[in-house]
Amino acid sequence: VNPAADIFRGKDVILAADCVAYTLPDFHNMFLKGKKLVIACSRLDRDAELYTEELRLMVDEARINTLTAVIMESPCCNGLLRIAQEALQKAARKVPLKLIVISTQGEVRSEEWV
Repeated sequence: VNPAADIFRGKDVILAADCVAYTLPDFHNMFLKGKKLVIACSRLDRDAELYTEELRLMVDEARINTLTAVIMESPCCNGLLRIAQEALQKAARKVPLKLIVISTQGEVRSEEWV
C-alpha cells in the first residue's frame, strides 16, 4: 500500500483483518461505502513495523479523517489493533480510531471508539 496515494487523502480508512470479509457476509455494504480499505493479518504478515509506519504516513501525509480497525474476536487479531494504536500514537496528527470486533459466526460482536 502506498500510504501517500491520493485515494487515501482526506478519507475514512478501514483496516480490516483479511479473514473478516470471508466471515461477515455483508462486509462490503456494512463497512466500505465511502471508505477506503486496507487489508492485513497480524498473524501471517511478519512486518508489523512497516504496517505501523504506513498507517502513520496515512495519518500525517494523506491526512486521513478516521481509522476503523475491523478484526475477528480471535486473539491473533488483537495484533492488528495494536498496530493501529501504535501508528496513531506515533503520528503528529490526531485521528479517531474505531474498533469493530466480528464473531467467528459472522456477527458484529462490538463497536466502539478507542
